[in-house]
Amino acid sequence: MKVLYFCMNVGSAIERICSDKIEILSHFTGIDEIYVFSEQCSRCISNIPEYISRIKPDLIFDEEGLHKYMHFDPIKFGEFPCCKVLMLQCPNTLDTSIYDFVICNFFTARNREFYLPLSPGNIFVNREDPRNKQFVALARLVDTRFSDELQNKIKNRFGIIDLFSCNKEDDKQHVCFNYCGCLTRSEISDVLNLYKYLIVSYDECLSIPLREALLCGCLPIICDRKSYYTYRKTYADDLLRFVGWFEDDDKILHEKWQFLQDKNTQKCLSNIVGAEYMILRFLEIMRSITGYDHKIRDSKCKITYLHNTQSDITLDSGFNWDKISL
Repeated sequence: MKVLYFCMNVGSAIERICSDKIEILSHFTGIDEIYVFSEQCSRCISNIPEYISRIKPDLIFDEEGLHKYMHFDPIKFGEFPCCKVLMLQCPNTLDTSIYDFVICNFFTARNREFYLPLSPGNIFVNREDPRNKQFVALARLVDTRFSDELQNKIKNRFGIIDLFSCNKEDDKQHVCFNYCGCLTRSEISDVLNLYKYLIVSYDECLSIPLREALLCGCLPIICDRKSYYTYRKTYADDLLRFVGWFEDDDKILHEKWQFLQDKNTQKCLSNIVGAEYMILRFLEIMRSITGYDHKIRDSKCKITYLHNTQSDITLDSGFNWDKISL
């Protein structure tokens, strides 16, 4: 079975969502080769339909409807007999009728064919290190998504806090942040294990920091109402019972942080957003889509990166395939 995967390569958490799913697919039996086509390399290939005809994929994954937004005319998917699957991240107005299946990546109440949780890899774990630092913020996107008004609010409540970026250098001046540099994916886990609390804001890459922090034993503090409604639509009450709120006083925040360190709490979180749960769910979805009894193998299938995609898309989920009990 050949798979063609149109993925994003924006250099942030969204790109990692794609790379995690590609890595998981590569470990499913029945899949012989995955062709990875990134958003950036669409500038290099003008005739995508001809390219698809040459590959003859059995399955096309279209991340976020990129066939419509890349730097070429929209692909007329109806011309190809293969199975088409839309991996939908965010609410939008895409015409989903051209797809055979739609996988909704994190909104649980959107009446989609499949729901797939977005989960970080195994590298996000609570190492139970001494927490010598209090507050930290992580910026996943080009900007921090913290307005000046919100920064002043944070400064008055928590003082000047450390800020790390995760996709590029961001050394501009901030009202309430002490900029500490850019992190790789594995370094994010290291940093979250140093701090007690993570300050999160609106739409920080599909609230990925929320899940990463919880798995690392770092309590997320939601600071504005836009964040609240985003997370409420995303997770309902699954995760929101584990977070702190801006209005909580220091005593309540400490009690919530202690609750987060409880072994039963960590086990519950792993069952909701852990890597193994995501793999099991993806396996179930793939069996429904293809009708093939996919299983897990230790080694990856062949992955062909088109043009410069390999430098943009890195498979670094941290999944321990030889130890995953599936």
